[in-house]
Amino acid sequence: YYGSRVWDKSFLWASVRHPASRALSRVFFLMVSQRKRPAEDDLIISNLQTNNNPQAGTNTKGKGGFTLQYMTMNRTMEEFRYWEKSHSTVVKRPDELEQMVKRVIDQYDFIAVTERLDESLVALKMLLGLRLGDILYTSAKVAGAYYHDGKRCIEMKPTVKTPKIKEFLESDTWEARSYGDYLLYEAANLSLDMTIDKLGRDQVQETLKQYREAQKLVNNVCWSETFPPCSSNGTMQVELSEKNCYGVDEGCGYACIDRLVKERGW
Repeated sequence: YYGSRVWDKSFLWASVRHPASRALSRVFFLMVSQRKRPAEDDLIISNLQTNNNPQAGTNTKGKGGFTLQYMTMNRTMEEFRYWEKSHSTVVKRPDELEQMVKRVIDQYDFIAVTERLDESLVALKMLLGLRLGDILYTSAKVAGAYYHDGKRCIEMKPTVKTPKIKEFLESDTWEARSYGDYLLYEAANLSLDMTIDKLGRDQVQETLKQYREAQKLVNNVCWSETFPPCSSNGTMQVELSEKNCYGVDEGCGYACIDRLVKERGW
């Protein structure tokens, strides 16, 4: 769908996260929080290897990595073209993966980096000529809080990286299987650095300072005026959230942010 977009009439952007962190977070969200399975090392590692769901998975069947598969415009990628279990530490056709990553970088107008979210949002603001108030937010689906799955409130269990899980995520097998994702992550970081340099690093740093001050105020003021579908103790409050959020748990507390933006001239 997005591969057929009109380039001069659209702005396509996405975000990437460190491959190991993203995958581990997905497993804990799906298996430990949603399905209430015990956070045992063998269960976690098994799911890191076997969850190939193209929308909510942790890995792929030898397609170079979950995020790369998700972001590429090519939905007919051949299985086990870039990795196979019989040679688990070997990356097949690395040159092809490098070219695929280059195409992804070229196809998107901007790629944010989760671990550098503040810098990413500020760069995006400056690129698009947005106001400071346009990039302020309240958080949803935070570890230790609750989220609504449509029927009930589910506690978000924190992600735990035990020594055994850490060893697996640093293994040659994991890195070979996710090679394309690591390339994409590094390319996105480099692209963000280049964007910041082009915008002017001093100007970005000054805007970043202003943004963090504004976001801190939002966090301090709006937490008591933000009502997601589940309260902090797991009590459902859907009727209240319907008046407080854009939809489900998205944009909750927006009225508070809008008020602060107006008062502060952001």
